[in-house]
Amino acid sequence: MNTQKRILIIDDDPHVLEVIRLFSEIFGYAGDTVLTGNEAIKMIIPGKHWAIFCDLKMPGINGIEVFEEVLKIDNDLSKRFVMTSGAIFEADMITEKGVMFLRKPFLFEEIRSTFKILEECT
Repeated sequence: MNTQKRILIIDDDPHVLEVIRLFSEIFGYAGDTVLTGNEAIKMIIPGKHWAIFCDLKMPGINGIEVFEEVLKIDNDLSKRFVMTSGAIFEADMITEKGVMFLRKPFLFEEIRSTFKILEECT
């Protein structure tokens, strides 16, 4: 796996940020973490990140709004955007937008499978 691929992880829960970052490193990726959608949008520079894991519900700018900004800034990155949420009833709304969905709490194997799918999107 290419250790130079960077993942942007966005969640208002520091524990979730750390879990995804650690799993990312286990799979050979580097992770950048931010607590808000506003911070995330400032970090979105074409070519900087290979994929994004983003919480749906955050104070201020939510995950859907972050995704919409990613579409404008780096369309290629939007193809490797994973939305996370504890609410399963929102999964259909998210996947209809063409966004991958990962339900919290997630297991190691679920994150591993998600990275495999992301690699296939490259």
